[in-house]
Amino acid sequence: MKLRIPFFLYLLILVFSCKKQDIISPNIPSTFAAGDFILNEGTFNFGNASLDFYDFKKDSLYENIFETINQKKLGDVAQSLLVNKKYVLIVVNNSNKIEVLDRNTLKIVKTIEGLGSPRYAHWIDSSRVLVTELYNKKIHIVHIEKGMIEKSFDSYGWTERMMEKDNKIWIQVLKHPSEANGEYGFMIFDKTSQNMINTKLTDEPISFVLSDSHLWYLAKRKNGTYYLGGNHTTTFDVITNPIELGNQAPSSLQINNQDLYFLQGKKLWKTNISQPNATLTKTMHIDLPSSSNLYSMSIHAGNQKIFITDAKDYVSKGDVHIYSLDGNLIKKIQAGIIPNQVVEVND
Repeated sequence: MKLRIPFFLYLLILVFSCKKQDIISPNIPSTFAAGDFILNEGTFNFGNASLDFYDFKKDSLYENIFETINQKKLGDVAQSLLVNKKYVLIVVNNSNKIEVLDRNTLKIVKTIEGLGSPRYAHWIDSSRVLVTELYNKKIHIVHIEKGMIEKSFDSYGWTERMMEKDNKIWIQVLKHPSEANGEYGFMIFDKTSQNMINTKLTDEPISFVLSDSHLWYLAKRKNGTYYLGGNHTTTFDVITNPIELGNQAPSSLQINNQDLYFLQGKKLWKTNISQPNATLTKTMHIDLPSSSNLYSMSIHAGNQKIFITDAKDYVSKGDVHIYSLDGNLIKKIQAGIIPNQVVEVND
């Protein structure tokens, strides 16, 4: 006699045989309080940017949640993501907009348009952000609730990433794409006075961080060589012993306590800066898979994790590799096309 299994038992078998991480949209997590937002840039001019959420407590991945929740595409080239207690901001570069989402539901609150080629946003206060631009030589103060540009500052180049220290926001300035011999360095926005000052470098800062006393940067010389160097943030004295890095471009400079980390080649390198004017050296921290196409790296010191994204061939789904601070692989997550930023939240 042949045993017949009821159909609902088949469904139960299928559900419980799936790995938790394989649970994807259209399921939506009940909360976005603890996990990793994974922003996927998407292919330029394809309009296939996306946002994923990884719930690390449940080991569950929710793919393409922006589109699922809002029933619309995110846009073309999702450049950066910014979070506070009230909002999630997504700067969509080639769509010339900022999507403002409710922090708890990820539903669109408003879409801020009228920007030229926005890149990154940084909080000035709970309702205003600085926004950098690629093509327009401008930096904007954008009011989130009003959905408008309040004020703009002229820049001397392409403005990029930002970092804050002592109530001042440091803004990276790169050579403008249209200029063969443009200028570069930093602009500094004083949150107290609301004024902007300029400071220029002889070499282009391609990635930077701030320590207690120093500005550190990966820089490119006009001859095409790279180095890790820096300046004192008050006197702007140059450190005396930069690390020469040769002709291969490094990226993603990060800081954790007295250590700097950066990507170069297929490796994650580490440099101790407890004595800034001593002879600095780099040591290999993680030897990454040879098949990887490393795209970005970030360190989340609060949760003791390193996130490294792999863009693969720039048209297929990429990966996010999660390591412990001591260099052990914790998890590999499949992401969307060109994963370029991981923001960990733990409310």
